[in-house]
Amino acid sequence: MIKILDKDFRIEVWHTIRSNKRRSIATAFGVFWGILMLVILLSFSQGIKNSLKQLVSGANVRTVAIFTNRTSKPYAGFKSGRTWEMKYKDVDVLRAAVPEIETIIAPVQSRRWREKVSYGDRSDEYSIIGGSRDFFHVSPFKLLAGRLLNDSDNEQMRKYALIGEKVAKKLFGTPDMALGKTIRVGNRYYIVVGVCTSISEITMVGRPENSVYIPETILKQLNGNTNTADAILFTVKPGYDMKQVRHKAAAIIKERHQVAPNDKAALKEMDLSELIGVFEGILNGISALVWLVGIGTLLSGVVGVTNILLVTVRERTREIGVRRALGAKPRDIITQLLSESVALTSVAGIVGMIMGVLIMGLVGSVTAQMDGVKDILVNPTLPFGVALLALTIIVGSGLLGGLLPAYRAIQIKAIDAIRDE
Repeated sequence: MIKILDKDFRIEVWHTIRSNKRRSIATAFGVFWGILMLVILLSFSQGIKNSLKQLVSGANVRTVAIFTNRTSKPYAGFKSGRTWEMKYKDVDVLRAAVPEIETIIAPVQSRRWREKVSYGDRSDEYSIIGGSRDFFHVSPFKLLAGRLLNDSDNEQMRKYALIGEKVAKKLFGTPDMALGKTIRVGNRYYIVVGVCTSISEITMVGRPENSVYIPETILKQLNGNTNTADAILFTVKPGYDMKQVRHKAAAIIKERHQVAPNDKAALKEMDLSELIGVFEGILNGISALVWLVGIGTLLSGVVGVTNILLVTVRERTREIGVRRALGAKPRDIITQLLSESVALTSVAGIVGMIMGVLIMGLVGSVTAQMDGVKDILVNPTLPFGVALLALTIIVGSGLLGGLLPAYRAIQIKAIDAIRDE
């Protein structure tokens, strides 16, 4: 270490590298290209990871949704292929029978799905959804102005509405201007008490910014007080296994509606945490592939360094012999060659890293302005920890590339080297 810090030693190493510029540049290019590709690929991978984090940000990942489907097995006298429906009563049954469930709802949506919403001469069609305290817990979003619909609104069937941000902008210009105004939804009028928007790209029931929420009790009445639940959503308390809880809930629903317990096709389950886990697994696989390709490219550069240094050792046989004759120890020869290798690869690698960071910084600035790409590639920059790891790989590759040439050098005997022509 002391020898490496010596000024004369550093000058000697740099002089050796400069003495054959073409060879040094050709050697360094392989390392430069390998690090450049590694940085670019890792940055793209990080950008996609950031996109996933942004996608699930704000979402309650411990959410499960269950939907009915045609049966695939005969059971209790019913033939396979039977169409069946869940009921709102199932919500109360599951709430009592499955204590692991935190909050459970059966979303209520307008039978027309989208209805005309107007204020004055401005109008458009939006999703109409029943709002309640539990609904807003299972499907969280950001409140921009006013308040949410509460239990009192539902109990007293108040004609209040919570509208999405885009609805407010379309009808009123700004969210604040919407509060207290009366809008027309279908053939009925409602007073706007709040404005909301999404806090996550993942939503289980419609897009909040494009929806109008009215009391759930009123919407059920408008739908004809039907008892049919299109879907049931619930969140699981922390500490409980999501898979076990959803299977327990599914078994209860199947038993209530005389569906075969082993009929997997009859009841569809969507576990948000499992879905996100699949995405993360794919991204981890991509990251592993990126590292494999990047390091493979870098190793090809290291092989180039090794080959060039082997040629250098052969050409410097007399020089090495003179050093040995003058008392240079094997470790001095090893230190000299390894230092040359590390210096060459470090300079090339750091330049490649800086170039890659600059390129991806420019790519990130451009994609941030592109509507079709900005949500897919988010801030594609190399994390600090990964940058340190890349620097370690650079230095390690330099040491690796110089090991064989250094070993060859110390095998040269002083007397044979001096005689070499």
